[in-house]
Amino acid sequence: GQFAELSRSDVASRFGADAVAAHRIARGEPARGPSGREPDVEPDAVMNCDPPVDRVDAAAFAGRSLASVLHRSLEAAGVACTRLA
Repeated sequence: GQFAELSRSDVASRFGADAVAAHRIARGEPARGPSGREPDVEPDAVMNCDPPVDRVDAAAFAGRSLASVLHRSLEAAGVACTRLA
């Protein structure tokens, strides 16, 4: 509610570090942000569909396959997601 609506700097200056942690929880923010590490090359995954995909189940299968290729590419670059909080 009202505590979450306060600015982080106001909470920090008035109540200190423990209150900033409680404020982050009240706002639904993660304890830490993403690492921000960028891959060396732009990752991509390509699938040429000839003939074009014309069914939803085939498109879903293609999407899953592409996601797997992309994940392996990110993993090889050392920037894959290893944990969800």
